[in-house]
Amino acid sequence: DNPDNPEASNDDNLLMQQSHYRQQDYKFEEEEGEGSDFEELNVVFDHFNPKEEDFHGIRQFLKEYLDKTVFDVSGLVDLIIGQSGAVGTIVKVANESEVYGLISMVSFKYYQTEKCMKQIKSFVLSKCPADLQDQMKQALEGNTGLIISERMVNMPQEMALPLVSGLFDEIKLSQEDQPKELRARYRMDR
Repeated sequence: DNPDNPEASNDDNLLMQQSHYRQQDYKFEEEEGEGSDFEELNVVFDHFNPKEEDFHGIRQFLKEYLDKTVFDVSGLVDLIIGQSGAVGTIVKVANESEVYGLISMVSFKYYQTEKCMKQIKSFVLSKCPADLQDQMKQALEGNTGLIISERMVNMPQEMALPLVSGLFDEIKLSQEDQPKELRARYRMDR
């Protein structure tokens, strides 16, 4: 277990090692008040596998995911949590429960019968120009992954690159480490 983070399990530590994740220490500056200088605030972010206890934090990020269009948000959160340990990461401050960001990938093909994925597909197609509808529909029926990347507005941009790189590492590793029957869940052509 991680001595710096007693909540991190061996699975979390293995994921962080495989995906080249590390604790990230960032400095924020906050205004104290009128005419004052800025105060420096150090924050340490940790990366974890999404767990059931993170359901509401993840759901909060995704409520307006489709431009405030109503869809089965809980179903999407369940898919993200269901892939925990293979693909997907949430960001928290060490020893706190609040979710500050997340990144994951969900396969349109593998989860094509899920209500939330049908709704997302319909939303994407509704935003697609008419002359590209057939191409988009074909792409969404193939091995295409929906990348979900959300974070709090005031989180440092420097966090994005390690999260995206880590996600692609996780997808690649899932093709090697997962049982054969689960590999299709993470196989992407696009």
